[in-house]
Amino acid sequence: MTGDRGRCLLLVHAHPDDECLSTGGTIARYADEGVHVVLVTCTNGEAGEIAAVPELGSREEIASRLGEIRIGELKEACRRLGPVDLRLLGYHDSGMDGTPENEAPQAFVNQDIDEVAARIAAIVDETKPDVLVTYNEIGFYGHPDHIRAHEATLAARVRAGHRARKLYFNAVPKSLLLGGREMASQLGVSPDDFFSLEEIERIGSDDDVITTAIDVAAYVDRKFHALEAHRTQLGTTEQYLRIPEDVRALAMGAEYYVLADGGRTGETDLFEGL
Repeated sequence: MTGDRGRCLLLVHAHPDDECLSTGGTIARYADEGVHVVLVTCTNGEAGEIAAVPELGSREEIASRLGEIRIGELKEACRRLGPVDLRLLGYHDSGMDGTPENEAPQAFVNQDIDEVAARIAAIVDETKPDVLVTYNEIGFYGHPDHIRAHEATLAARVRAGHRARKLYFNAVPKSLLLGGREMASQLGVSPDDFFSLEEIERIGSDDDVITTAIDVAAYVDRKFHALEAHRTQLGTTEQYLRIPEDVRALAMGAEYYVLADGGRTGETDLFEGL
């Protein structure tokens, strides 16, 4: 798979649905531009939400094979986003911070970081990405698997023979999250049901540290269509899916990143300068 001028973008995410929530528009845009988009998903999402999906059985039946179901949802989401080279590491979801799942021997957070980094490095060496994308040091919102994905990606970048020239952390400006609270109020929803001020302070990035804003307004419909594929995760995705279609491009028409190596600001293209 060659892509436009051999360009390659590799994203490392923790669970099925993460690819849509924070980078779905980016994936769709660059896939349309002919870039080789590689998506590494670290876990199968076994500890995720379980929304009622009657055709899949009862919640108990879904729970018994949630990882398998979520991988199926992920594959469908990728199909909707565009040509995506999906790589599954197959680790077990560690659950939210402080839950019993954190202690399970098979949990992603309890795996040898060197082994995880070596597997990601092998994908880096195979696909030779120009750009790597993952989470920041707090995993965007503190999920143990997100933090582990961050750590493993940084270790893989050092370990790989191929040097990806740019590394980005996906981010959301605080101003955008504050705007989301205002929009929630206009829709008759409690702003705190969207994001509380405390959450915004914790997970949002100060606007002046954002280095890169990718215009994905033309791909918002595709992003939401892909997000809908994660049917078992409605508890997570519903707050986004409830955004009216006529304001989705305004609310989520850009996706934001921080260039880990610094040195550039005001970017509108992850490949800028390459």
